[in-house]
Amino acid sequence: MNDQPVRLTNDVYMPSSSFGVFHTLNSTPTELHWHEFYEMSFIIAGTGRHELNGSTLSLVPGSLFLLSPADFHAVYPDRDCPLEIGNVIFAADKLPEELRQALFGVSAQSGPITLTLAGDEAAAMTADYLRLHREYVERELGSTIVIQGMLERMLVDVARRSGRSPAEAVSAESRQQYAVRQALLYMQHHFRDKLTLQSVAGHVGLSAHYFSECFHKATGYSFQSFLQLQRIQFAKALLRSSTLAVTDICFASGFHSLPHFEKAFKQKTGVSPRDYRKG
Repeated sequence: MNDQPVRLTNDVYMPSSSFGVFHTLNSTPTELHWHEFYEMSFIIAGTGRHELNGSTLSLVPGSLFLLSPADFHAVYPDRDCPLEIGNVIFAADKLPEELRQALFGVSAQSGPITLTLAGDEAAAMTADYLRLHREYVERELGSTIVIQGMLERMLVDVARRSGRSPAEAVSAESRQQYAVRQALLYMQHHFRDKLTLQSVAGHVGLSAHYFSECFHKATGYSFQSFLQLQRIQFAKALLRSSTLAVTDICFASGFHSLPHFEKAFKQKTGVSPRDYRKG
C-alpha cells in the first residue's frame, strides 16, 4: 500500500465533460486513492477485496459501490481472477436536485453506498454499464443525452435499493432549506479548505447570522461542529487506510494545528488519533 493516497482530479479524468465511463479488466491492484468527483463502480466478473475507508469488503460479481470525494479506497483482485469493472465518474452538480440530495446531501453521517446485486438485477446493471461505455466511446448523435438519462435512472435504482429514496429525502421546502442543502454539498467538497461560516453563507446567498440559524435548525449541528465532524471522519478514514504520519493527516483533513486536531479528535472519538489507528 502506498504511503500517500493518490488524488484523482477532475481536470485529468473529466477534462471536457461532467462524466466519464470506463470498462476495465484489472489484474493488478488499484492502490489507495481518492477523487474530486463521484464514482459508481460495478463488478461484472472476477473476485477480490475492496479497502474502503479502513474497512475490508469482498468483491464478487454483482458488487456495486457509490463513493463521494470524502472516501478513500483501494481495489485488489484475487490471484488469477481479474476484476472486470464497469465504472462511471461524474460531477454531482449535474444531477437533479432530488436525486443528488437523496444520495449525497442528507446527513453528516451518510457514507458510501455498497450493494451486491444478483440475478436479473445484476444482469440489467451489466447491460446498462456496457451501453453507457459504448455511448461514451462511440459518441454518436445524442450520446450525451443517453448517458445522462441512463446514469440518472441507474442512480435512482441504487438509491431505492439502498433505502435512500429520493421521494423520502426531499419534500416541499423553503429557500432557506434549499440553501442549507446547497451548503452541505459545498462543504462536502471543500471541508479540507479554510472554510468559514461567512464564506459558506455567502456561497448560498444568506447572511452569516441567518445562515447559522437555518443550518442548526436543519441539521442539528452548529456550522463549526458539522465542519469539524466532516474533517474528523476524513481523518479517521486516512488513519485506517494509510500509513501517513498523524501530522500529515491533520493538515490533509483541514486542521491547522496538530494540538487542535488531537484535542478535537479525542473529544469526538474518545481516543487519540494514534490509538485509533492501533485499534
